[in-house]
Amino acid sequence: MKIFFKVIGAFFALTGVYFLFDPSEVSQLLMNNSAEKWIYITAIVARFILGALLIIAAKQSRYPIAIRVFGYLVILAGIILIFIGHNGFQDLLSWVVPLVESMGFLAGVFIVAFGGLVYYAFSD
Repeated sequence: MKIFFKVIGAFFALTGVYFLFDPSEVSQLLMNNSAEKWIYITAIVARFILGALLIIAAKQSRYPIAIRVFGYLVILAGIILIFIGHNGFQDLLSWVVPLVESMGFLAGVFIVAFGGLVYYAFSD
């Protein structure tokens, strides 16, 4: 399980670096496909799976309480997405994506930091 989260951490860090240089490409991908139901369903399912895995693997990390809390927050985000529905999800994306795109550097730094934290939390 540690290897899985190290890969996830590295993925987030690399995505963040990419986001530092070109946030518009990721933003365009999300906005062009926001009407697609599969994006909405994938967002929910990914949150439930990632949250459950974080809760399960928390005791193997350097920060078990923080990782467990983060897992619960990720699941809560999935539940909120269910309650806002697909139309609310589209509205959320249309509000967040331009905001993140205009602050691409800051978003990229945050994503790199998050990926580094996950990687470090599950390294020996």
